[in-house]
Amino acid sequence: MKIMVIGAGGLLGGRIVEHEVQMGHNVFAAVRNAEQVEYLRSLNANVVHLNLENLDGVENKLNNVDLIVYAAGLNAKESELDPQKAISLRGTGTKRLLEAAIKCRVKYFIYISSAHVYSNTLIGSFNENSPLLNQSPYAISHQAGERVVLQSAKDGSIEGLVVRISNGFGCPLNRDVNCWGLLVNDLCRQVLLTGSMTIKGDGTDMRSFIPISEICHAIEFLIKNMPFGTDSRRVRVLNLGGGQSLSTYEMAKLIKKRFKYLMEINPKINISCSGQLNKSIYHKSYIYESKLINDLGYVSRNRVVEEVDRLINFCRDNFGIDNNIEK
Repeated sequence: MKIMVIGAGGLLGGRIVEHEVQMGHNVFAAVRNAEQVEYLRSLNANVVHLNLENLDGVENKLNNVDLIVYAAGLNAKESELDPQKAISLRGTGTKRLLEAAIKCRVKYFIYISSAHVYSNTLIGSFNENSPLLNQSPYAISHQAGERVVLQSAKDGSIEGLVVRISNGFGCPLNRDVNCWGLLVNDLCRQVLLTGSMTIKGDGTDMRSFIPISEICHAIEFLIKNMPFGTDSRRVRVLNLGGGQSLSTYEMAKLIKKRFKYLMEINPKINISCSGQLNKSIYHKSYIYESKLINDLGYVSRNRVVEEVDRLINFCRDNFGIDNNIEK
């Protein structure tokens, strides 16, 4: 299958490219700056330049593409700094890309969205039918992208699917990939740079951590099995979470344990906000339901430890003391 990954220069997009090449697909890695991603070419991916702010002539790049995976756009922090651009990229950019894809008879379109469309504070239980209440620029931009995909799918113009992912983390393909604001990635790098970890907040925030490797595994399942449902009743939205939720403090403890095992380092865990950890809320306040994708036949591999280990080793090789780089 010929697959185009939009946003291949990012953490998730790059790892999807890597995974789909390994699965034997003909993968086109679409990036904004094609001169800075030699690591993608080393995977035997076809690197193409694509600017979501100027899609003139994009049809020429979509010829014979069977499926598009859309994993582009600004992260949460960048969206706060430039809300208009965030919404434009995921709203207008996705709309124009879809129009071009439909003209080129692309069969399938997978839009990678976020659990944060549901709420700014993920407390309680969330499934695919939960209301989209978050009004942050990041969430609104994803909601805009979702709407154009779901409308095109409803019209029958293309087989579209929205996948709302919980708290992804994992090893990038290159140290310059913009991924070090993610909690797990940040904590692992902190240990190599400072010898300790500092958690923002009081450590009780609950998250449904999912390894990037698991997301890639799920995307491959979707690629192989789309579409889902009958012509009159398609499955259009799927949650993808990490199973049991953990507090940020519990995740830090797991990272600490793996550093001790892999590198014989025993980093201290610091809490940035004063106060006692409220252990009574652990495992009770946040449930991110992924039952629907499981009912479709997907089987999770639950490889959190493996992804943490890969990330630790990456940080050791790229940020460790012996690498002669600026600390």
